[in-house]
Amino acid sequence: LRNNVNQGQATVAQTRSVLIQRDGDLVDVDGLSPVYFKNVDGGNYSVSVRHRNHLGLSTNPGVPVNLQLNTTTLNFTNLPTGSLFGIQNTNYLRLNNINILYAGNVNTNNASNYTGLGNDRLALLNTVLSGNPSTNLTNTYNRGDLNMNRSANYSGLGNDRIFLLNTVLSGTATLSKTQALPN
Repeated sequence: LRNNVNQGQATVAQTRSVLIQRDGDLVDVDGLSPVYFKNVDGGNYSVSVRHRNHLGLSTNPGVPVNLQLNTTTLNFTNLPTGSLFGIQNTNYLRLNNINILYAGNVNTNNASNYTGLGNDRLALLNTVLSGNPSTNLTNTYNRGDLNMNRSANYSGLGNDRIFLLNTVLSGTATLSKTQALPN
């Protein structure tokens, strides 16, 4: 949660760890309750969402979200482009009028890259899979699991390396997707 008190600034007011359900809903760590920010007054805020191996997404500080003391529903999937911070198809994907976080940030450096320094392809191979391209980590919650199939693998069917290249980067090895969050 980012405070929008100063125009153009969006300083972090509070962070929370939450659960993301299969349908994309975010809930408190009990798996049922809405996300709650303690000791925060109602007002205008920016809300940012980050996931273990995805690029973060935030509402635009210039278009603040008016949060009340009672439950306020915020649906990132259908927010108009101007309500989001960053550039469509560079910082987040908009597909069939649905906003989607980009996957692929294996090394948590705020970018999804297949080539170049600090690329996620080599982070998957060398860090997650200890340099062995035939390793397949199954039934795991792991930052190398880019396609969210509960396994991290570099080769074979449904591997995360090809998901990064073909799905996240549209088949272009030199393309980069970057995270954009307010200050």
